[in-house]
Amino acid sequence: MMINDLQEEWIPECFDIFFVAAGTGCYYGGLLGFDSYEGDYFGLSCTDSFAEDEAKKKLKQMTKDEMIAAARQCFKVYHAYIGLRNRYNSLKAAIDILRDQNTGILQAVKEIEKLYEEASKKQSIHAEFSKEWREFERYTDTLPPEAWVA
Repeated sequence: MMINDLQEEWIPECFDIFFVAAGTGCYYGGLLGFDSYEGDYFGLSCTDSFAEDEAKKKLKQMTKDEMIAAARQCFKVYHAYIGLRNRYNSLKAAIDILRDQNTGILQAVKEIEKLYEEASKKQSIHAEFSKEWREFERYTDTLPPEAWVA
């Protein structure tokens, strides 16, 4: 959805230049340069101020009004990206929690199954007094009420 929004919004040509000049190259994977001969991107060191200096020169060629308009739009895109990234991280954390919770539930079900199999081997009138049956009951008695929802 953000990609569609970006295609319909005005993105200043100086978008990349703006953030490089602002010194943000040390964040989110660093700066990339494009090698036209290889046709691929390559990483630039954050300590290499050449890219920042070149970006500053290009921004200085803009009028103040152009700079203000571009900065506003660049920060709108930046805030949208950060918001999207934050929502993604929150959703990922919730899914990770659910997966761990489901893993715990599956482990409990397997343990109950194993204990039940051991307890059911002693099928006599006194089976409920066997060690295996007591172990099965002890385990099932400690389960939370949510485990018994069918």
